[in-house]
Amino acid sequence: MRPRFIALLNDHGLAAIKWVVPTHELMYSIMVFVVVTWIIWRSREASMQVERTMAVVLVAAAGFLVGTRVFYLLSDDHLSTIPYQRWFNLTGTASWGGYIGATLAIGLYLWREPANIWRYLDLIASCAGMGIFIGRWSCLLAGDDFGRVAFLPWCIQYPPQSWAYETQIARGALLPGAVLSLPTHPFQLYLGFNGLAEMWILSAVWHRAKLLPGVTLSAFLALDGLTRFALEMFRDPDAGGSRSGLSTSQWMCLLMLVLGFVVIVSRYAIWRSVFKHAYARSAPWTAQHET
Repeated sequence: MRPRFIALLNDHGLAAIKWVVPTHELMYSIMVFVVVTWIIWRSREASMQVERTMAVVLVAAAGFLVGTRVFYLLSDDHLSTIPYQRWFNLTGTASWGGYIGATLAIGLYLWREPANIWRYLDLIASCAGMGIFIGRWSCLLAGDDFGRVAFLPWCIQYPPQSWAYETQIARGALLPGAVLSLPTHPFQLYLGFNGLAEMWILSAVWHRAKLLPGVTLSAFLALDGLTRFALEMFRDPDAGGSRSGLSTSQWMCLLMLVLGFVVIVSRYAIWRSVFKHAYARSAPWTAQHET
């Protein structure tokens, strides 16, 4: 999609600033920098050890990279179709594997400190929406995860040699030699702006529930699971969308909802004790105030 943006700049006499259109690799680098910086800044706000936060972030990033590649290789029989020499590059990733890999990495790193695991998972969950927002712009630039064909004012068209363009020709929906692909839902932007909305909501939850470990994480699992399940209906089948029944991503969304419920149930006793303690501390003042 990047060549398409550059062509639009050229058509409007703005070729001199085409350098402002980043590559998708650069967008991923920007995403990592912004999210890591924000997590560290927010950990200071919560009086968490910055050095420990940096270590957790590095471990989570490594787990994310490994997980996103492993999940991709295991899905859609890629493990048998991709030569083993190419197993260890990042050409082809899946965000679901990244979520799983990062969570497992944090758990293994902090397995002797269960209280800290919840604090760091909450912290990262509160910033995850920003990563989704920036990361999905990278997907748009790379032409990944394109949407279903639609004829709406906000739909986008892909240039020749893009994944969407070649897929439509292979399906017989587009004639060879066409200038652009058929218009499609900007699915990457749907997910990106959904992540932006999640960022604001989860930041508010995190600020109000710092003393209730697991609240922000369960809110992220429920919110992202519900919204993404619905948005996945706009993903093209050849880009991972559903052909019949539920897609892999929608099954993963249901798993997120289940995990969110498990977190709520497992942490309920802790949350109740925190509320009781807070009420007990405020009760004498309340009684005095009422008299």
